[in-house]
Amino acid sequence: MSELQFSEKLLQTGIVSFGAAGALEKFRSGIRSKKPVVYAAIGGSITQGGRASCPGNCYVSRIGAAIAERTSCRVVNAGVGATDSGYGVFRADADLLSCAPDLITIEFAVNDFDKPEAEATYEALIRKCLKSAPQALILLLFAVYQDGRTVEEKQTAIGRHYGLPMLSPGKIMNRGMAKKLFRWEDIAADHVHPNDAGHRLFAEAAEYLLLKAPVPETTCGAVTALPSPLHPDTAEYERGRIVRTRQFQPVSHTGWELKTEPWPEECCYCTDEPGAVLEFQLTSKRLWLGFRQYAGDYGRIEVQVDDWPPVPFEGYYVNFAGGDAWRGGHLIYEEIQNETRSRSHRIRIRLLDSRNPASHGNHFEIAYVLFWP
Repeated sequence: MSELQFSEKLLQTGIVSFGAAGALEKFRSGIRSKKPVVYAAIGGSITQGGRASCPGNCYVSRIGAAIAERTSCRVVNAGVGATDSGYGVFRADADLLSCAPDLITIEFAVNDFDKPEAEATYEALIRKCLKSAPQALILLLFAVYQDGRTVEEKQTAIGRHYGLPMLSPGKIMNRGMAKKLFRWEDIAADHVHPNDAGHRLFAEAAEYLLLKAPVPETTCGAVTALPSPLHPDTAEYERGRIVRTRQFQPVSHTGWELKTEPWPEECCYCTDEPGAVLEFQLTSKRLWLGFRQYAGDYGRIEVQVDDWPPVPFEGYYVNFAGGDAWRGGHLIYEEIQNETRSRSHRIRIRLLDSRNPASHGNHFEIAYVLFWP
């Protein structure tokens, strides 16, 4: 099959909003004057480049290359597979905003699906970007599952509240299939991840909105001040912080070892020894523990905060009924403590003897703690 072509008319169907008056033109003016651009992207596996044949073919790299044809461009890809905007807002300062970006793309329309706190965490991420990088143009991207699932509608409402440009590659994909221009299999590698052609669709649509499309006079009005949050928990998530295991200062770690392999993007405290104990202290009013789940020889832990009863957590990944053959290997987070005020806590993690019947080992990996100081 020859390389798919995406017409201007088709790309137009993905433009949800050009954003507040003047913001997009300011970005384009900087490009025309050859101002260097730092482009930073945050999202899940689609942003990370999942199922692209090589890093250069993922949509983030392609957007960076399109900008680089016009001016110098540094690309920072902060996509992490199987993560949502909850994890995104906690790590945004270190992974996204520390590079002082001029352009930010946010893509969580499929990973935020069926997450009760997602609207608040997504809005908190946007607000954190607006506060920390007021010079940046923020573009919201909305992907879609093959069966049509997406939280685009909810995220669009938040984007309009802040006057942000928004783009729906999902709408373009659905429109192209409805017009029989291509099939899902032509643009996707599985039920959600774009293949090389799909990543190119994402990138060409973004390039069209950012650099080429005529901007109508009916763009939404300028947002002169940061509006109040839409969701009551948003401000709470804005204050969240992350401590990765490489930053831990354990009180004790009998039987646990800090390793950077085989997933160098996230250091982990690892153990295979039932009874191994990892203890540390942290001042907070709410704590989430981040750990890896995998359908392999993974075990269970119990977590005890201060003198509270210990709570067990499962390291073996069980795919949902009817799911694909994915075995996990991703990082998840679970709440381990929630109070109304901040105080010092001692957290004790112990590897248990018990494990899922399908597992033949007790391996466990701790990656981070999310907390509210």
